[in-house]
Amino acid sequence: PESLAVNTKGNMFVAMNDRIGIFAREQ
Repeated sequence: PESLAVNTKGNMFVAMNDRIGIFAREQ
């Protein structure tokens, strides 16, 4: 939820970090 709120703000850097975190969790 928090990442989604940040994503709507247009913070690409945080969005990228969030994706990397999810990717690391999947592995």
